[in-house]
Amino acid sequence: MTKQRKIIFIMALFFFSAFSLWNISFVFISSGVLLKEIGFQLFLIHILYACLSFIITVTIYLLTTLVSAKKMNSVILRTAVNAVFIIILLIRNLDWLTIYHGGDHIDTEFWFHAFYVDGSAFIFTIPSGVIIFISVVFVVLLNILLSQTFQIVRNSNNNKPWSSVSPGNQIVFIVALFVAISILFASTLPLQHKPGSFIYTAYPEYHFVTSLYGYCKGSNLSELPEMSVSVIDKLEKSGVRLNTVSEEFPFLKNSIYLDPKSRNVKKPVFKNRPNVIIVLVESLSQFFIDEEDLGYTGLTPTFQDIKKSGYMYTRMVEANFPTVRGIIATLGSSLYFISKSEGMDAKKGAKQVWLPILCRFSFLSDILMPYNYTSVHFQGGSGSFVGMENAFTNRQSYSKFYSLDNLEMLSFSKAGYNLGNWGLWDEDVLGFVKHQIQNERIEKPFFITISTLDLHPPFNSKHTHPNADGSPLLNSLYSTDRAVGVLWDYYKNSSLKDNTIFVIVSDHAMGTGEEYLKIRKDYLERKGMLESRYFEDKFISCVMVFPDNPDYAGKTNDILCSNLDIAPTLLDIMNIDSKNSFLGLSLFSERKEYPSLITAKNKISLPLVKKYLSEEEKKLIKTVGWNAEDQKVLIQYINFLSQKRRIFPEKTVE
Repeated sequence: MTKQRKIIFIMALFFFSAFSLWNISFVFISSGVLLKEIGFQLFLIHILYACLSFIITVTIYLLTTLVSAKKMNSVILRTAVNAVFIIILLIRNLDWLTIYHGGDHIDTEFWFHAFYVDGSAFIFTIPSGVIIFISVVFVVLLNILLSQTFQIVRNSNNNKPWSSVSPGNQIVFIVALFVAISILFASTLPLQHKPGSFIYTAYPEYHFVTSLYGYCKGSNLSELPEMSVSVIDKLEKSGVRLNTVSEEFPFLKNSIYLDPKSRNVKKPVFKNRPNVIIVLVESLSQFFIDEEDLGYTGLTPTFQDIKKSGYMYTRMVEANFPTVRGIIATLGSSLYFISKSEGMDAKKGAKQVWLPILCRFSFLSDILMPYNYTSVHFQGGSGSFVGMENAFTNRQSYSKFYSLDNLEMLSFSKAGYNLGNWGLWDEDVLGFVKHQIQNERIEKPFFITISTLDLHPPFNSKHTHPNADGSPLLNSLYSTDRAVGVLWDYYKNSSLKDNTIFVIVSDHAMGTGEEYLKIRKDYLERKGMLESRYFEDKFISCVMVFPDNPDYAGKTNDILCSNLDIAPTLLDIMNIDSKNSFLGLSLFSERKEYPSLITAKNKISLPLVKKYLSEEEKKLIKTVGWNAEDQKVLIQYINFLSQKRRIFPEKTVE
């Protein structure tokens, strides 16, 4: 093999490796990918990469001979090749990181948030550092190959420079080059839109250019979806009032009350504005903290103790699912739907993955900030997931965000990283919260929110209990209870018990997985309700402990509600009224007048929820007449407002 052919082969192999690494890397890091399902598509893509690499290499070589024959300076050609290659690498790296963190290729939704405050900051994490390092290595290798190519061409005695080729042949070569690339690209273009597999067999450059063009041209949601008078009237009858302050922000209101007189109701009273701690417990269906219903004793001593001291809502349904949506519902009384599906086949249970949160909500932290509250969030998972840390600290008025990425909390962790649940153990997180409060690291008054992980599948438990019968789920429940107990024991034995509202609430109900269904079926059988329509239980746990309010200790309330009502309820009892974009109502003032709850997927229509409705509630809900078509319109409406960042303004509207 001559030196010319050898350098052409090596350079073609270099470009082929650079292109194929993007696709191959995703196959290796993705779980549940069946190679046989995408093997043929990958094969076609790599044929294109091989041909494209050869064409690029030959073009560079011919241009090199031209520069050498003309005795021109090679810097211009080197710079041009490097510029094109670096641009391609940047596009591929950006798309790779977007998929890695967000679950889908760069699309118009990406561009909607990319220029928004910190919208793309989620990609600048440890994986991005690895990607940048690999890219630098590729650029260095490219320049070594270019230097070798120029040296071989200059030392060669039998070069046939481009200039010696007749004009006709030059045109033929250019046309042939264009046709070859076009045919190769067109033959694999359908793979760019093939459900499931296209995430592994895509051209990042194609998605980058087409999505940027689509964004500049305008989203397919360029106009606010029409909401009929009928739907608006049904929302009003459900306690959701539109366009009271601004048509630009339809959900924005001047008050948490629909009727100002509603604030003058019996409710907990505080001499001074209290601190607030909210523990957002992963998947804590109400079923789990009722030992009689659960059928197992001794697994939740902490939750039983909290129930004795607190005020428990027995008919609270989840507003949204999964965790991020549940947190937004609880802290911001808002529904959020934008997400992406990832996986080889949606019918096989493809999980939901997320782009960074696109907009701002009226979180409790925002409303409490003018009252000098210090807002701090703690969670065992990564803060880069859906851009949570950036959203909380840069948009939602949080002073600090502690997560897996925080070295201070990571070094405090005694048990280390819980790999199965992608985060720190709850016991270490709650212990760190206790440590921060105990050592006065958080200025009072404070608003603390904590999101747990242990009760998330695949149920890796830190502790086991003999009464759990070896169930991974029940042992995870016990581990969660012990973790919450670390903070609860400190709370009730410190001055916090005199001036701090302590709230336990689930982010959402437990999903109907195999482990859960085993336990659920036993319960339904004991109740004589062993029917599949009752398997899906959307009632969630919620207990509020109000210091120095004995009338609300150890009591229950069976009002029909959702976690959308928590934010307005806390503000109501704290005597704070403010502009907001809430969908919920205070549980002490107005919620009882509006039993037709607005939630994701219309949860009050589920058989098990309907079973526990009173006849009067059924009548009122039927009178409202909210249906599936209304729900679809609402989701489209909220998606538009979320995408356009019109849920809550960046600055308070005066």
